[in-house]
Amino acid sequence: MEEELLEKIKIALKQAEEIASLAEENYRVEAFAKTYEFLLSLLKPKSVPAITEEVEKTVIPDIPLKELSLTEFVSKANPGSNAERIAVIAYYMRFKEGINEFTFEDVIEERWKKAALKKPGNPWRDFRNAVRKGWISPANGAYYLTKSGIEFVKSLLESREKG
Repeated sequence: MEEELLEKIKIALKQAEEIASLAEENYRVEAFAKTYEFLLSLLKPKSVPAITEEVEKTVIPDIPLKELSLTEFVSKANPGSNAERIAVIAYYMRFKEGINEFTFEDVIEERWKKAALKKPGNPWRDFRNAVRKGWISPANGAYYLTKSGIEFVKSLLESREKG
């Protein structure tokens, strides 16, 4: 039974990859996540959580996000600029809180305070810098973390692990 479920999930994963490959570059990660989530929802809900955690480990670096507060995660990533902090917070929102789209206020007004960070002197400039670097992108009146943003935060985390 478990073997059969695992095989179905592998097929769902392959289908999600195929569907996501049709999306524009900026939306591939998001398309993959949404498609895979939908395909998993078609399977037995009892068996999905353990498998989902297994899949999560292949997508997200081996960092115990579930155990870290926002303050701890920002500290662990140790971003050097406010634009980097924005990307790190967006990453946390996406992978810890399950929030794919966010507003300026979500990051600067809510999570910035929650992370006990000093509010930037010019937060809109920092937001624009994060957009210019390709870490976040506007969409439908909100923003989302891009594939480049995910890779950037992963690289920050990996470099902190080594150093």
